Amino acid sequence: MHAVFHPANAFVTAAIIQTPLILMGVSPKATLAASVLIDLQSLVSHFIVDLRAGFLNYIFIGTETHRYHHSASVKDAGNYGNTLAIWDHLFGTFVYRPGIAPVRLGVGNPDEYPESNELARVLALPLARTPLNDRERPYV
Repeated sequence: MHAVFHPANAFVTAAIIQTPLILMGVSPKATLAASVLIDLQSLVSHFIVDLRAGFLNYIFIGTETHRYHHSASVKDAGNYGNTLAIWDHLFGTFVYRPGIAPVRLGVGNPDEYPESNELARVLALPLARTPLNDRERPYV
């Protein structure tokens, strides 16, 4: 698992995290520190290691719970929160099966996706309304 995201997602996520902090009057240094910690936690959640966090999995998204976000099975898909699991609890997308990892990570039909070196097609993929996108997004 490695962190792959659409460039627009990086800007939207940064705005969602940083704007409230700035509006609350949090200093630029503290806002930067919070952003760095959140980004570090997001990076760690993509590590391919067997980090068991126990009850903390119900609070934070870590390696054990984030794997379900990358499950090739739509039935296992969940855990869309970036840092905190609270959003997945609220929206009913939280998945946690202690000690059980998804059978396969990735997408169900990788041949239906553009090659990673086809940058324009890759960047356009999440924006296109196709049967493939509808099938791969169970919560839309």
